[in-house]
Parts: sequence; structure tokens; C-alpha cells
Amino acid sequence: MVLFEKPDLGIDSSEAITITRLGESGYVRYLAQQHGAKAERLDDPVAEYEYLRTRTDATQLKLYYLLRTCQQFRQHTGASKALTVKAMQQLIANSAFFLPGTERVIQNMAELTAAYRQHCPSGGQWWQQSPSTQPAAFMQHLDEDLRAFRAQRLAQQVAAHTQAGERVLVVLAPSHLPAPATYAVRGPASR
Repeated sequence: MVLFEKPDLGIDSSEAITITRLGESGYVRYLAQQHGAKAERLDDPVAEYEYLRTRTDATQLKLYYLLRTCQQFRQHTGASKALTVKAMQQLIANSAFFLPGTERVIQNMAELTAAYRQHCPSGGQWWQQSPSTQPAAFMQHLDEDLRAFRAQRLAQQVAAHTQAGERVLVVLAPSHLPAPATYAVRGPASR
């Protein structure tokens, strides 16, 4: 059994095309298929979101997801400030569909700016956030909560598969690796 992160977007016609088009998660699925192994998605963004909803208020939750999405957008596209602002406007306009329960907060750019100033007072400009930027305390807290949730889910999935007698390979992004003690699983002796 291979457990992987990110959506299952299938594989392509060859190893090289799969890697180019679908990255490491596509390559993992390609290798699993080549070796006759089952592959299953490890992460569950909906469950993660619902978990974080219980850990913070709607404004911080929405700000957290908007800033993370904006950061990923800039990192992948190298977008200018103007393009980033335009993308954020679209995110806010469509946020009711992917951030349920936050419809009444951060409904426009002025409210985003005010929420950012309140919760990230020393964070520079919201559109300049990057992986190297020190996140605000509430974002660090939510990141820690999310890592703990993922580690618990990982341990549960690995335990279920190993107790069913399967050998398990887990493929995670380096930033998502839990501490070694969090994924140690007691089960039947190794084969």
C-alpha cells in the first residue's frame, strides 16, 4: 500500500511525462501501478478544514486560508502585486464555496487589509508573504494544529493497513514529515 499526499490526478502515458505533468504524487502513483501496489490518498483537505474550524474563529480561519493560497499562487507563478491583488479579489469572491462558515467575514479587500493588520501587525504587506516570512502567531498555531492532525491521521491509516497485513510506504513532502515518534506503529512483526 502506498499512501500519498495531494489529489489523485491519475498518471500519464510514460514515467517522464507523469513526472513533468503531475509531480511527485503522480510519479508515486505511476510506480505503484507499475509494481501492482494499491495507492491511496493520505490527506483529506475537507477533514483538515473542519478540524481547524473547531480551533479558531472564522476571521482567523479565513485569513489563514486566503494567505496560504495567495502565498502558493505567488510562489508558483511569480505574480506581480497587481496580479496577486486581482487573484485575492477572486478568492474572496469565491470563498463561500471553499471556506464554508466564513461567509460573514473578510468579504472584500478592505476587510482583508483590516484583518491582516489586526492579526499580523508586524507581518509586512499581505501580498509579500512567502515561505521565508515569519508567520503571525495565530498562523503558527494553526500550522501546528494542522501538523498534529495530519500526524494523527497518518498514524491511524498506517496502523489500519499494517494491522490488515499490508506493507506500507508513505510519501510526504519534507515539510509535512512528522517527528519520528508520531508515526511509529506497533503491529505484527515485519515480514
